[in-house]
Amino acid sequence: MADTLLYIATAFGAIAVLSAMVGFWTHPDRFEKIASLALMAFTILTFCGLVTRGITLSRIPLTGLYEFCVALAIAMGLAYLPLRRIFSSVAVTLVLSLAAFSSLALAHTIPHSDDPVMPALKSFWLTAHVFTSIVAYAAFGVAFVMAILYLVRGKVDPALGCHYDGVGYKSVVMGFIFQTLLLITGSIWAEEVWGSWWSWDPKETWALITWLIYAVYLHGYRSRGWKGTKAAIFAIIGFVVVLFTLLGVTFLLPGMHSYM
Repeated sequence: MADTLLYIATAFGAIAVLSAMVGFWTHPDRFEKIASLALMAFTILTFCGLVTRGITLSRIPLTGLYEFCVALAIAMGLAYLPLRRIFSSVAVTLVLSLAAFSSLALAHTIPHSDDPVMPALKSFWLTAHVFTSIVAYAAFGVAFVMAILYLVRGKVDPALGCHYDGVGYKSVVMGFIFQTLLLITGSIWAEEVWGSWWSWDPKETWALITWLIYAVYLHGYRSRGWKGTKAAIFAIIGFVVVLFTLLGVTFLLPGMHSYM
């Protein structure tokens, strides 16, 4: 049942992306509404699919890369709701629907099992760790979207560009807070499972690098005047590191975090 709901959600995600693309080039008002409704349906169905999976497996479905990507798709879909009130733009709908759809589509390519999880994964701190990482990465994803939109449209419409820049900054602040919590909860879980607060595992190391990059962004934005183009470029670089931490490290630098 869970898989069926997620496949149906994927179809709605594709409708959202295609409708937004058509609207971007032809009739924004008409197709933006279709894309918006499809993206909302996508988010609801994906959430129901993940909850159904949790009920079926009798656990919180936040274990492994597969469930992480599904949850991240939900987070990106939920992020669209407040952003639509701020911008009401087909471009925002297009980029966010593409991000949410891509996350769920990626999940379908990741092997996953319905077998009971190993004891190391049955921990409150793991759940807290994964939850904070989902919020952090979703927030950084929104900042990435705002950065792209700023570079593409911000210079054409300075007032709109200022909004993109401001929302991007606020998203990084939120992401940085949860990235900090990610490191804290991860350290507590590591000590509980491995007997060590920090092991310089590749995933740990790159999570710290991600934190440092966004710390530099925030310092530059507040103290050095790195706004506009500089902030956008930095947000894009930061999100590339996020993607490498999430996917590149998992497949290229396997370590103690290699749970699929």
